[in-house]
Amino acid sequence: MPHFLYTQKPSTIEIELKITNNDKENMFFIQKQKELFNSIIKTYSTIDYTIPSCQTTQIQEIEKIHIRFSIDTTIQTATLIQSKKSESEQFVLDYLIHQELFQLCIILYNEKIRKADQRGFYPLKNTF
Repeated sequence: MPHFLYTQKPSTIEIELKITNNDKENMFFIQKQKELFNSIIKTYSTIDYTIPSCQTTQIQEIEKIHIRFSIDTTIQTATLIQSKKSESEQFVLDYLIHQELFQLCIILYNEKIRKADQRGFYPLKNTF
């Protein structure tokens, strides 16, 4: 039976995302600036999030990530279905979820924290 006949039940969606070289470069940069970004997040945000450590060699090896979420049309919500992921896969997922937060960290650094004699950070590379 087609799923649309069961509108009271949520749908499960599975997506496979390809991780591009630009994504990897962004993640390398985030890992390199992890301590600074964690400080910015703690100071300027109400989000309870700390960037986890992840080896760049592990990031380099990831080619794609599988994401599952549930969509409930009755209350119009989408919920990420968390499954056991490796340290590097979890960081990739965090990168996708918190990409806007990382961009804001860059903006805050450039506008409020950076000293006049320091170079600013470029925005993360657009990957989608």
